[in-house]
Amino acid sequence: MKSPPEVIEAFAAFPQLVSTKQIAAATGRSIPGVQNWVSLPGFPGSPSREGRTKLRDKDAVLAWYLKQPFASTDRRGPRGLAEAARNAAPHRDRLTDAETARALKVTPATVRYYANTYTPESSAAPFPEADEDGRREWVAVRDWLLRYSRSGRPVSTSAGLGPALKPGSRTA
Repeated sequence: MKSPPEVIEAFAAFPQLVSTKQIAAATGRSIPGVQNWVSLPGFPGSPSREGRTKLRDKDAVLAWYLKQPFASTDRRGPRGLAEAARNAAPHRDRLTDAETARALKVTPATVRYYANTYTPESSAAPFPEADEDGRREWVAVRDWLLRYSRSGRPVSTSAGLGPALKPGSRTA
């Protein structure tokens, strides 16, 4: 993913009508990722066509993109979760995944990733479970992120430290 200034610069080089492929290149996202945005509220609609290619107004797409939380200049990636958890002060004790994501300045998909990867069935150190209303105890989420982080980075299944991580340990 590119920073907002990089995205603005990339869009400036494009013609007025842009394709999904150009949007993906400008934002540093995948084409399927950009295609998912089409279903989101407020995404610029009424594309024109050039053959089979849908074209959208670049100014409208750029304006929409820059309003999204994932394009925020203070958005953190997964590597900043431990520090974000230390500093976050949500207004409620129990949060939905979307509220947790806002508190940590990440996408809800990041929170869902941990919830789906570190389940009680697959991990000795499961991510805190949601209640029947889809809310998780903030203190438990914060503690989990701090406990299973190393150098400010959450555990990663790609690094071999995934669901087999033992409770109370910081390494596998």
